[in-house]
Amino acid sequence: INFVFQKVQEKISKEVVSFSNLNIEHILPRTLTPDWEEILGDNPLDKHKQWGDTLGNLTMVTSSDNSSMSNKGFSEKLENLKRSNLAINSYFKSKNSWNVNDIKERGEYLAELACQIWPR
Repeated sequence: INFVFQKVQEKISKEVVSFSNLNIEHILPRTLTPDWEEILGDNPLDKHKQWGDTLGNLTMVTSSDNSSMSNKGFSEKLENLKRSNLAINSYFKSKNSWNVNDIKERGEYLAELACQIWPR
């Protein structure tokens, strides 16, 4: 995942980024909270299992942001992502929600970029 995100970052930005201080962040967290269960709606455990570890739900953040974001709600995570200097996180500047459809949409966006980077 780190390699894919590094290549996507390089595709959308000319800025050179050191990935040594970056960590993978699960936007929909690994551990569900009641707030996240509400966001997911019906069958939240099934949706979490299906979508939690997909490319669309992952991003890169600094180590300090990663530990502070943890299982927080989307609005709190969104504040950190909007402040991020990583081009890969500029995607979140126009987001107001994070549910299964949002995860699918971002996954498709990242897959499209990956296909541009690694065409057949």
